[in-house]
Amino acid sequence: MVIASTQTALTEKQFIIEAPQERVWQLLGGAIFYCLPLENLNIRTVDAFEAILRWRWAFVKLSFDINGEIAEAVPPNLLDCVIKMKSKWGLIQQILRVTFTLRAVDDNKTEVVGRAAAGETQKLFRWIFIFRWIFIRMQRTMAEDTIDSIKTRLERLA
Repeated sequence: MVIASTQTALTEKQFIIEAPQERVWQLLGGAIFYCLPLENLNIRTVDAFEAILRWRWAFVKLSFDINGEIAEAVPPNLLDCVIKMKSKWGLIQQILRVTFTLRAVDDNKTEVVGRAAAGETQKLFRWIFIFRWIFIRMQRTMAEDTIDSIKTRLERLA
């Protein structure tokens, strides 16, 4: 699956986990699901899921139907996911790409790089600049917080 050619980089975070790369890879998927505020999670296939994502930022509460799928997995080095988000009534539609890259630093340390990028929003929403700016800011905050939570979860489990 290809995300729109126009992408907005939301965040990139790099950290070290005190565990072998294989162990971090085994824990990564569970850590991701544990750290996302998902409800009604339905794993459709080994590579795809759907859920409801409830998200609060400042005074704004949003609910999204999400469909996620693994675009590419190269164990134990790369996990690349595409997530389609659609708000209630379809007013906001977005495609996100989230990538985790793992690299062994030595036998017992693994470097993890988490990246998130957003594709174009729905046409109507895209033209209302202030709302688009706020939404991207919200996405950036959520991506950063989620990657930080994944790091903490991996550190605990490793």
